[in-house]
Amino acid sequence: MSKKRETGPDTLRTVAERSDFRRRSLLKLLGAGSLSLATASVAAADTGSSQDTTWAFITEASAQTISYEFVVQRSADGLAVEFANAGYDSPTGQGIEGGTWPAEDFITEVNDDVIHAGGTTGEGFGDAFDVTGEVVAIWLEDDNEMWAERDESTVIDSDLFVDEPPTPEEWPQESTADDETGQASEPVNSIWSFITDESAQTISHEMIVKPSDGELDVAFTDAGYDSPTGQAIEGGTWPAEDFIDQVSDDVIHAGGATGEGFGDAFDVTGEVVAVWVEDRDQMWVERGGAEIGDDLLTDEPLEPSEWTDDPVSASEPTPDFTESFDSGTGAFHSGWRMDTMTAVSAPTSPDSSGTALRTTVHGGDHVGGHGYIEMDRVIGYRPDELHQRYWVYFGENADPTDDCKAPGFSGDPNRNLSGTTEPNGYNGWSARGSYHATSGGVEPGYYVYHVDQPNWWGTYDRWDVTLQRGRWYQIDQYIELNTPGENDGVLKGWVDGEEVYSRSNWRWRDTSDLPVHAFWHDFYHGGNGTASNTYYIYTDEYQCWAEQGEML
Repeated sequence: MSKKRETGPDTLRTVAERSDFRRRSLLKLLGAGSLSLATASVAAADTGSSQDTTWAFITEASAQTISYEFVVQRSADGLAVEFANAGYDSPTGQGIEGGTWPAEDFITEVNDDVIHAGGTTGEGFGDAFDVTGEVVAIWLEDDNEMWAERDESTVIDSDLFVDEPPTPEEWPQESTADDETGQASEPVNSIWSFITDESAQTISHEMIVKPSDGELDVAFTDAGYDSPTGQAIEGGTWPAEDFIDQVSDDVIHAGGATGEGFGDAFDVTGEVVAVWVEDRDQMWVERGGAEIGDDLLTDEPLEPSEWTDDPVSASEPTPDFTESFDSGTGAFHSGWRMDTMTAVSAPTSPDSSGTALRTTVHGGDHVGGHGYIEMDRVIGYRPDELHQRYWVYFGENADPTDDCKAPGFSGDPNRNLSGTTEPNGYNGWSARGSYHATSGGVEPGYYVYHVDQPNWWGTYDRWDVTLQRGRWYQIDQYIELNTPGENDGVLKGWVDGEEVYSRSNWRWRDTSDLPVHAFWHDFYHGGNGTASNTYYIYTDEYQCWAEQGEML
């Protein structure tokens, strides 16, 4: 169970030190004296919000006297500026308090809607102000040796910083604050980072993201600055642990694991509504470079299905069989080259029980692993009609260079067809899935061995839909075997519940002695071409319904 981080002088010092490291990293990234041109992401705490806030202007220990000024304009909350004590020390242990140098520190009411304030400090000390209103401009005489903080978070909003002392008479200007709440609008896009202490071992983290203004997206990214220990903050560098799962149209579940002073980062479009970290004492969370509070943090790992507004219909029949791949290749009754498959804890599908099956396709090879879940073992017989479902996730570097095979339906294993054997209605059939390179991702389909195929190899029927890499999709497949000797066999396909493929003139068999033998978990690169690089494919939560018609 995670312990809540206690707030005290030592903790506040740590926060200030982290802010200093972030500020140094940003200055290094952006270039000295160029804050006014910066393009760094901005946290809500880094904007000129109109809430009552404490603003601090802090110097390096090596700094001589440095001047600063800022302009505050009236917001819906009102307008007021007062000298204050920040309540915490600078990273060098000096006080942060405004008004201690009467000859330099000032607060001037320009008009009923604008206050101009500022002062001078140095040698590691800082000045602080309690502000009601919207800070609209900040000038620092030397931004290499002074920085601004708002409620203990380093201000990195490039739009607030000006190169010359401000002319307060230019304000008030049209506010960036929301007309109803008086609070600055939060950016839809932001960088969320999960950062560890240097002494941390592997620590896991998760978050739930919901749409904002109808927009929802999460991508791995580089935070653009280093951790306090100088390590990188970048998401997606540990494919076995880092994940982004599209749970539904209104929920994304993302997370990963990191440690030893490193961090993970995500570019988020939407609203983060819940965050879990395995150890709050050795991992903290930042948004736009500013550490978040405890409001979003939960004590237990997140259950993404609890956050969706569009749950799966409760009227759907209970599956005849479900396999979660918790035991990896132990799920299969037979198969070959199963050394390429293993159970992993992430990424897992939205319906997962906690693990997924990772299949590795090695560069220069064809085989990604083959396994069978045999129908007579799991439902007691071999049906003529089967609806099956599984989840699939193509890794970020999945780049097929040929037509490829994927899971699907298998006929009798003793007469099953692949390779160079032509079907004749009596010697077997198959209707595996397939996947193909397409612009923007991977295109699914079927790869079918049937009586009417013109060549010894099977027929590819593509679904004309693109699966993006790095997210989960629910794949549904339906087969109704043909009447022996007739071209009335049915194949259908769905992606995330939407029908994308249907064909009803297949002829697989000329005898009734060829029912559905198994779910054939088969990933094979080619055709003739081998994989140009090593990549991963994840599958999870296989379900099937026999002789019950279509489930969607």
